[in-house]
Amino acid sequence: MVWSLILSYLIVIIILFYAGFNFQIKNFLIRKQSFSCKRCGRCCKLLLKLNEEDIERIKTKGHKDFHVVKKGKCCMKRINDYCIFLKLNKGICSCSIYEYRPKICKKFPKLKSFGKAVYDHRCNAFKRPRFLRLF
Repeated sequence: MVWSLILSYLIVIIILFYAGFNFQIKNFLIRKQSFSCKRCGRCCKLLLKLNEEDIERIKTKGHKDFHVVKKGKCCMKRINDYCIFLKLNKGICSCSIYEYRPKICKKFPKLKSFGKAVYDHRCNAFKRPRFLRLF
C-alpha cells in the first residue's frame, strides 16, 4: 500500500516535470545531432519577433509593411501562417531576404537551454527519439 502511494507520487512528479520542461527536454535530447538544413520552411512558420536593428536593416533594403505589433511585440508579417519573405520553388523553400535576414533567423536552430548549447526540436532537420513523437 505504501509503495503504491510512493509510486503514484513519483509518477505525478515526473509528469509535472515533463509538462513544465518538455520544450527543454526535447531540445536536450537532440543536442548531439549534426545540423543540415532540409529547406522545408518549417522554421518560417514560427512567430518571429523583430528588434529595432532587424527592422531598420530590412527597411534600408527597400521593404515596407513587413511587420506588425502583436501583444506589444513587433513581429514579422505572415501570409497563410508563414513568413512573408518565404519563397517556394519546386518544393524547396528559401528566404527572399537571406543576406539581411533577422538575427533570430541567422541563429536558428541554435538555442541555449539550462546554460547548454542545444538545437530547437521544432526543426525538421533533427530526428526526435521515437517515444517523443507521441507528445
